[in-house]
Formats: sequence, C-alpha cells, structure tokens
Amino acid sequence: VILGGLAADAITDGEMNVAIGNEALSGETGGDKNVAVGASALKSLNTSGPAFNTAVGTFAGTALTTGTENTIIGGEAGDALTVGNGNVAVGVQALSGDDNGSRNTAVGTTALKVANATGSTSNNFYNVAFGFGAGITTTASSDGTITIANTVGGISWDGSTANGIATFK
Repeated sequence: VILGGLAADAITDGEMNVAIGNEALSGETGGDKNVAVGASALKSLNTSGPAFNTAVGTFAGTALTTGTENTIIGGEAGDALTVGNGNVAVGVQALSGDDNGSRNTAVGTTALKVANATGSTSNNFYNVAFGFGAGITTTASSDGTITIANTVGGISWDGSTANGIATFK
C-alpha cells in the first residue's frame, strides 16, 4: 500500500511494504516487510530482504538506513537511528538521539532521548526506560541500564552490581 507524495517512490522490487505519508519509505529500493506511516517515516531506509521495521509518526525513524526489526511510534521517535537493530521506541522523541544502538526499549515522551552509541565499538545496547523523560541522562557507552520514571525521581539500575540492587535518584 502506497499513499502520499513521494511515498515509496524508489521501490523497484521490495515486497509487502506499507508507506503512507509524504516521503514515507521514500529511500527504499528493494527491502521487504516495512511499515511507514507519517511524513518522512523511514524516509532513508534502504535494506535488502525482509527488514521488519515499523515506524508511525512524523519523522519516526527518518534517518534509519539499514537497521532491522525496529518498532518506532511517535513524532521524531528514533529519528537519528541509522543502523540500529531491534529497538522499541514509543513516545514523542523517544530514543531520538541514538544513531547506532541496538535492542533498546524506550517508552514515554523523551525516554532515552540523548542516549547515543558513537563509533562502531561503543555500547548502547539493552537499555530500558519507561516514563516521561526516563533515562534522559543515559549517554554514550551505556549498556544494560534500566530506568523507571524520570531523572528527577524514580528507579535506576545500571547492571554493574552483582546483587542487582536498584538505586533511587
């Protein structure tokens, strides 16, 4: 299904894609099984074979180029991701600063907003944040951080202690 100006306009042999909105999925040429709903959703995606990305919202996943199995819902959610895989971002600007982290879960407006794994050896994997602004202080090289609520008050665990005791901020 293709609906919208320049939506999925580059597809030559991709299958089972859905693009609804201006420039939604407009960079894809041959990838399969992607859903982009919203202006510029998955705009830069260009994979080969099944990618299983879903992006709903204006600019949701707009910079994603080769990432797979991402679920991105909300305006500007996951909008900096380029190669990340297996991320879940739900909420306006959730996971919006990360460009190559994988397997992160951000639920809530601005959850994990500034988290960013820079470079091919940096970590930003397996972080979980629930709530408005949750994990907003999680930055580069974070791995396995769990945050519930926001940075002002809530529960945060960085996975570094053997006994798994949560700390309150």
